[in-house]
Amino acid sequence: MTKPRDPDALLSAYLAVGMEVLPDRVVDSVLDEIHRTRQRVVVRPSRTRPTSRTALAAAAIVVVVALAGAFALAGRPSPTPSLTPRASLPIVVAPSPTAGTTASTAPGIRRQEDVWIATGTMRTPRSGHTAVRLNDGRVLVAGGARGNENDTSAELYDPATGTWAATGNMARPRGGFAFGATLLSNGKVLVGDGKGAEVYDPNSGTWTATGRMAVVDPDGTGHWGLATMLRDGRALVVHDGGKAEFYDPESGSWTATRTLTPPVDIPTPVTLPDGKVLVAGGEDTARDGNRAALYDPATGAWNATGAMGSPRLEHIVVPLLDGRVLVVGFTSRVKDGASSAELYDPSNGSWSATGNLSGLNNPHTATLLPDGSVLVVGCGAGVGKGKPTVSAELYEPTSGSWTAVGHMLENHGVACAATLLADSRVLVAGGSNDTGALASAEIYDPVTRTWTTAGNMVTPRSDQTATLLPGGQVLVAGGQNVISGLFSPVASAELYDPGVGN
Repeated sequence: MTKPRDPDALLSAYLAVGMEVLPDRVVDSVLDEIHRTRQRVVVRPSRTRPTSRTALAAAAIVVVVALAGAFALAGRPSPTPSLTPRASLPIVVAPSPTAGTTASTAPGIRRQEDVWIATGTMRTPRSGHTAVRLNDGRVLVAGGARGNENDTSAELYDPATGTWAATGNMARPRGGFAFGATLLSNGKVLVGDGKGAEVYDPNSGTWTATGRMAVVDPDGTGHWGLATMLRDGRALVVHDGGKAEFYDPESGSWTATRTLTPPVDIPTPVTLPDGKVLVAGGEDTARDGNRAALYDPATGAWNATGAMGSPRLEHIVVPLLDGRVLVVGFTSRVKDGASSAELYDPSNGSWSATGNLSGLNNPHTATLLPDGSVLVVGCGAGVGKGKPTVSAELYEPTSGSWTAVGHMLENHGVACAATLLADSRVLVAGGSNDTGALASAEIYDPVTRTWTTAGNMVTPRSDQTATLLPGGQVLVAGGQNVISGLFSPVASAELYDPGVGN
């Protein structure tokens, strides 16, 4: 057990294992000690989703997330485009493997000359699915689109054998932006959409319906909302329209809480170090799009907390290591807003401008690095017709400045995935453009601030999930590829091994 008064060791344990797999008492100890010595340390991902009202609906990206996905307050899965790629503008904060472990590949599937290694094939082609790394290192993949319909099936990937196994069916088909998955503090996985929710138990491999949700649209057209883990282990879900409720994994029941008023279209909740939940933006109008509110789980009340300088919708939200919150870009009718950024300071409830990205409009992914800086990538802003453009920038919280960090080697179009590796580098892979899905991948090195090729994936794909495994490899699963002239879901999966060819 880490000594309770050793903040450096606590922080190292936090980054090495990930908050989502630490016992509650360790999480509380870490948060309390770092709060006293380093002014509120927190690492947690958030995501937003596209709507049919915007021109970016087909271009939404996940990473993984992966804060898979990507990372989290107790129970929140690491984004791996652990979250649904097309459902998110991801933040990736991934845990490092346990000290002393090395990247390894399942027996019989590793070839030393390969960087990308084909692994077992999923039983079902999937796109718009979700992937969650469980506490035992296995990866749960569920739902997704099959043609024009969503799927009920789920399966488990075992890194030790490189194989997939069916693990029951969900009660109803789920996929796309209305589908979310959250790793709970008890190791189970909560999934849901506008029509209800259920829980997966990895010990029994079964799905069980939760109690009836307090907020369900009678016509079935509602949005699931976004879930964020509270300090007490409950999951708060904030729906479109401002209605909110929380799920208690101990009782298996839902309880409605007060409504956020006026409501927002796409709320983006993030849990702060003091346990309160910040919701900022969510509309593209000056009237509602720049406001922010705090939810207090102790009282169940929402309170206004300052206003952003610009209205924001589908923006990226990044909780920083010092407790402040960075918001970047948005999709809005307001001109010149896609490159702007602001900081929220929970100590005084105020917002402040923090510079503009110098060359990126409408950034696609943001990755919180272990040193506290934030890498923002525009997947579609790489080499365009032979003319390199700024495609990645680094935000330094201490100076509040943005710096271009080289030109990416490829134009990844849209729907690429970014994953924070165990050695602090960032992998960007896949995507799609006018020619189809892409197989290209590259690595950002925060030490040299340069990009190098990471070879090509075995299968071109976009909208894939990318999950960091305990051994340091990245599992890339599903997505879309052009088959017979049409974008279609794929069942293939592959591993990226950062220890091979680099």
